[in-house]
Amino acid sequence: MKIMRAQEVIPLLLISYIYFFIVPTIYHLKPSPEQWGGCLDLNFSGGIYGFYLIFGYLIKRFEDKINGISKNMALSLSLITILIMTMTQLYRSYHVWYDFCLLPIASIFIFIYFKDLKFQFSLASRISDCAFGIYLIHALFVAVILKYRLLHSIAVDELRIIIFTILLFVLSFVSVILIKKLPYLNKLLVR
Repeated sequence: MKIMRAQEVIPLLLISYIYFFIVPTIYHLKPSPEQWGGCLDLNFSGGIYGFYLIFGYLIKRFEDKINGISKNMALSLSLITILIMTMTQLYRSYHVWYDFCLLPIASIFIFIYFKDLKFQFSLASRISDCAFGIYLIHALFVAVILKYRLLHSIAVDELRIIIFTILLFVLSFVSVILIKKLPYLNKLLVR
């Protein structure tokens, strides 16, 4: 089996990024009467989730090449992108989703910042061990919270977003901790 080189994968990833992230972001922020984009069917690639999977694999595979980025720069860039995403949600009435163009960028800088840190307290280690399970299960809680409008009574948007984020994380984390006790699911959800 031939492993693709970075020179072969990066152009495909760039095209996917434009199609899966830039086009939807522009469309959502400045909708036109006609929906543009979406003519090309790339579902076989996994869509945005396939992009994240391949992107994460490439980051790990070429980890030595990103070691030159300083922790301070990574932290600054991740905070700037998170701030822009937050402001977009608050002032453009747009709910940032996985296809928002800055989310993969923020993710990479957050990864660079945390990748070599050694945590001295057990909570960070437990969160790290449960991260994949949290990722898999959080969508269930998003659907329940939105469907039953559990936070609808909170009038202040900023407060609702903060509570939603904390509640989503806590529910997902506690669920994974409980699922960890089941023998077969334990192997799937945690390392």
